[in-house]
Parts: sequence; structure tokens; C-alpha cells
Amino acid sequence: MSTQHDPRAEYRRRLQQRQTVIFGSISAIMAFLFLLGLLVWTGVVPVPFQREFSKEAEPEYLVPCPSSDIQPRELSTLTARVYNSTSINGKAGEVGQNLATLGVTITETANWNGKALPESIRIIAGKNGVDAAYTLRAYFPGATIHFDETNNSEILDVVVGKKFDGIKTGPNEADIAAALEPIEGCKPVQ
Repeated sequence: MSTQHDPRAEYRRRLQQRQTVIFGSISAIMAFLFLLGLLVWTGVVPVPFQREFSKEAEPEYLVPCPSSDIQPRELSTLTARVYNSTSINGKAGEVGQNLATLGVTITETANWNGKALPESIRIIAGKNGVDAAYTLRAYFPGATIHFDETNNSEILDVVVGKKFDGIKTGPNEADIAAALEPIEGCKPVQ
């Protein structure tokens, strides 16, 4: 019996091999891209490019000026909620405990809903809490004060930011006087 080479069979065999390699490669690449897309979508892997066009804009906050006759408030008369905007667990609780030790009434400690803040501390006050916010500023060097027009109470929101490095437990009179000075660029809210 002689074995004959069938050219058509040989051609079909090579064609099937090529198709197997091509479709197998395409399938493997698609599976890899699907897995990568799934990991980016779930947040496990960061996006490999900047998405400036789709970032939410940070809300503009007004920096309020203190009243013209501002006097430091007793810490026992202040009420605050403390929020953690950092990735370090327990910062809000730690700052809340420190403020409570100083006499401030803490009503809530929780995680911040917004983006991580670049500053050390942000104190957010309503119309009735601006002077209290300036008093509390003496205990947080470098703190910024923002106005919340929807807050009609004296309750302050203290948000711990990325640059937070501790609370100043015993500011002297010069520190308190400096903290009561209006922040540059502030606007009166009264």
C-alpha cells in the first residue's frame, strides 16, 4: 500500500492550524482585556490614565470672616461632628476623643463622604458657628474654615485631611489671638 499525499488534505490541515492559532490568540487577548477591565471597574486596579474630563468638581466653599468683636469661646460650649477623609482607619475617633478631652461635645465620628482633603483640617461652620470655628482653629495649626449656608446651627464639622499631624492641646494666648484673625480672602457672612 502506498501512501499518497493529498494536497487538499494538507492544505486543510495547515488552514485549520492557522485558524486555531489566530482564534486562540484573539480569544486569549480578549479574555485578558475583559479581566483587566473588570479589575479597573471594581477598583482593584487603578485607571492607567488621567480622567480629568470625568472628575467631579470640588464644590466651591466660601471662607467666612469672624465677627468684628470675636472673643475666644469656651470649648465646653462647642459642639462638633468629626469626619475622617483619609485612608487611615480611626482618625475621626482619635480626633473626636482628643476634642472631647478638651471639653468639646462630640455628636458623631464617621468617614467623610467626599474626596480626601489635601489640607490638615477643614472646619465647616454655618452662620451661627463661624466664631466657634475660629476658636477651634487655635487647636489645629493650618486648619481652613469653610462656610456651609445650609447649616443654621452652631455645630461644627471637623474633617481630618491628609496632612493632619496632631491636635495642639494647649495653645498659648498668642496662638489663640492668631487663630482669631480673619483668614486672608475671607468674606463676611452676617
